[in-house]
Amino acid sequence: MLTKEEKKNWCSVHLPGGNNLNRVKVDAIFISIANSKPHEMKKCELCYDLKKMGNHFVTECVPNNDKKRRWDVFDITEGEIYEVVADHESHEEVKKYREVGIHPIIVNPMTCKMCGQKYPKRSESTVCQICKRTKK
Repeated sequence: MLTKEEKKNWCSVHLPGGNNLNRVKVDAIFISIANSKPHEMKKCELCYDLKKMGNHFVTECVPNNDKKRRWDVFDITEGEIYEVVADHESHEEVKKYREVGIHPIIVNPMTCKMCGQKYPKRSESTVCQICKRTKK
């Protein structure tokens, strides 16, 4: 049974291609073959961890107020949004996720030695693209 807050969060999203009358199934993991297998496995791992904590979640959902976006995982218990990030996404995109309150879950992470943030490992470098630019 969902709490009042969980139900409110759940009702704030819908299925891709649908509208706010099309609800996403709670605690079910939906995969997209457009994503890589490591991406989808990381999403499954995150959902497993959320469920183990007793949280409810929805996957591959679209917020009712922004049909251009799609969230990988929405923790409806805590109201937190997670985006699984693969190595094709830039460090700037990851930074933008953080700035708007989306938690990036990085498939193959590296920790920047300058700022301490985690970003997708795109090369053998241990400094993120953002710190490299500001260092110049």
